[in-house]
Amino acid sequence: MAKQAPHSTLGSAIAEFFESNLVHSKGPKMGEPFIFDEWQREDVDLIYELNPDGSRKWRSIVWGLPRGGGKSPCTAGFGLFELTDRQDAPEVYVGAAAREQGETVQEYAHLMPKGGPLEDFLDFPRATGSVIKCPSNGGKMKVLSADGDVAHSKSVSVAIIDELHVFRTRKQEELYFALVTATQKRPDSVVFVITTAGPNKASLLGEKFDAIVKTHELSYSHNGCRMVARNEATGSLMIWWGAPDDAVVSDPRVWRACNPASWIPLSEIGRLAGEVPESVFRRLILNQWVLGADAAIQPAAWDSCYEAGAIPEGADVWIGVDIGERRDHSAVTMVSPMPDGRLRMVAHEWDPAVENVKTLLPMVEAEIRRIAGAYQLRCCAYDKWQFNRSAELLEADGIRMVEVPQNETHMVPGSQLFFDLISQKVIAHDGDTVLRQHVLAAEAKQTSRGGWRFVKPLNASGRRTDESQKVDAALAAVMACAAWSYDNKAGGDLWVL
Repeated sequence: MAKQAPHSTLGSAIAEFFESNLVHSKGPKMGEPFIFDEWQREDVDLIYELNPDGSRKWRSIVWGLPRGGGKSPCTAGFGLFELTDRQDAPEVYVGAAAREQGETVQEYAHLMPKGGPLEDFLDFPRATGSVIKCPSNGGKMKVLSADGDVAHSKSVSVAIIDELHVFRTRKQEELYFALVTATQKRPDSVVFVITTAGPNKASLLGEKFDAIVKTHELSYSHNGCRMVARNEATGSLMIWWGAPDDAVVSDPRVWRACNPASWIPLSEIGRLAGEVPESVFRRLILNQWVLGADAAIQPAAWDSCYEAGAIPEGADVWIGVDIGERRDHSAVTMVSPMPDGRLRMVAHEWDPAVENVKTLLPMVEAEIRRIAGAYQLRCCAYDKWQFNRSAELLEADGIRMVEVPQNETHMVPGSQLFFDLISQKVIAHDGDTVLRQHVLAAEAKQTSRGGWRFVKPLNASGRRTDESQKVDAALAAVMACAAWSYDNKAGGDLWVL
């Protein structure tokens, strides 16, 4: 579709303001004048489109970009322009789900004018997160706390709302509505929402996104990866850079179309494609709404590993054991090498409510003994929590038991290994619905030491989700695959036992 340029826009003035007054404060272009890429200029022309009377056409703007797309520095620059251009003692507020996150935008606004004309024109405090003042018009740019209950007294000229997808609590949502409704107090006020796609659409951002798509005029460009949604009656505009639902996520052309920023090498996107779970890549790098977006394994990837069959008796096998809390589920997952080098996987899961027992340990022990009798059991990987005594009994029976604590040291490389085996279609399963449920329910959690691991989903209160989100068989599978990898040195030393 041909580019649709606005008839009248402040885009050129904004571009000149950035180039003349701001420099990049970090990254590969640090210290260089802030010159827009062509795609940024195209977006800014739309964002600052004017009505025939010179007023702002768009009062509510959602700008959706993948991670690293330059949302924060650009909107910080917008805030500085509004702070210096308006003559009504403008109040520019930055709101985020946490104050620290909002201070990221404020830090850019503090650092980008360094060495330029604005440095003497504005009053910059020493602390980068503090209020920036414009003495010539009485204006200020300030970060707000995430407590929306105390934000209702503001007279908003410009509201910058950073990463709306993480607004989940009542007070966070109240902050959003407090800023939006306060714009009625100022003529030509505006709300800038900058965000990536959220983990699901059962959220403030998800509801807003769907409402916009239903009620706005839509147009597409950049191979369908740039959607522009307009509603002139309400003054609402959304520009969303993201892969369409049917995009081939392994296609570098899709990567580039979603990530037009000149400072992001295609090789870096490719590196991330192989390092993080597909759902994470889709959401944060391709800005795509994904069902179960925090899930480590997407349904298509798991289902592509289906192949009917069973593990023949007498075959070499490795197993992992995951023991749930009291009255919680437990699982044993078994893997066995196939002649073509793949791993056949089978799982057994127990539900104490179904079995009507207080403890599942005798059943788990009996299953491990059955496996040891029917197959060549090379190793049973377990965590000693609630299973230490059982492990001692099984070891006394001649079964090789290897203690593997379910901590970051072990589960981070183990989770990556299991993810890679699925991505590369090394796993072969028979379509067992319980195993599928557990694998697809497991979420990818970033750890403090770097890397990610499989975890059970948590709800908004940080508690474990209901029984439909069981992951025991998946965690047992991680341990079984890692034990097999260690014994066979498959793929190098990915595991430390």
